[in-house]
Amino acid sequence: MKRMTTYLLAALLGLFSVATMAGPAEEAEQLVRENSSRVLTILKQNKGNITDNPKVLYTLVDEIIVPNVDFDSMSKLILKKYWRQASPQQRERFIKEFKGMLVRTYTRSLNEYAGNTEIIFLKSVSKKEGKYVTVYSEIVQSGKPNIPVNYSLIRKENGYKIYDVVIEGLSLVKNYHTSFGPQIEQMGLDGLINDLASKNAKGVADDA
Repeated sequence: MKRMTTYLLAALLGLFSVATMAGPAEEAEQLVRENSSRVLTILKQNKGNITDNPKVLYTLVDEIIVPNVDFDSMSKLILKKYWRQASPQQRERFIKEFKGMLVRTYTRSLNEYAGNTEIIFLKSVSKKEGKYVTVYSEIVQSGKPNIPVNYSLIRKENGYKIYDVVIEGLSLVKNYHTSFGPQIEQMGLDGLINDLASKNAKGVADDA
């Protein structure tokens, strides 16, 4: 979990609007490349402002990264059978609180990547006539081994969106599925959602 926390936001630098390319694999890879460049540039240009006002990072994440994550698909894969058993209201609440937790948890790590991170792209592979694309990349940090990162994207009506990130072989979706499963068994889905909501509320108060 700690390693996933440390590197996920660097990985999520790679999410942006779809560009018109020759094919689905190239289109998805361009999405990753463009947002990588844009977010790193913004971080470098606003490093002093971010240090004085960390809330700038939340705006950055909300405006650039969040719209390009498929939280619906991610939530379905994380909850699995519990998603199928959940009511529409429970699904909506889980997505809201999970998104809040993910944004708040990893935004705090984003500033450390300003100025010392590079992302190189290795290949992109599409499946099922371009519905799914995996973009293979590595995060390069000076003096440390490269970190392999695979982005899993799905084609939606408004373009490609990410539904999983695999960092050094560790899947974000599988990680949270493993973490949340025992909690749901112990306290129920509503209990998990309430726990996430409580932690999100505390995080908002701490950041105020």
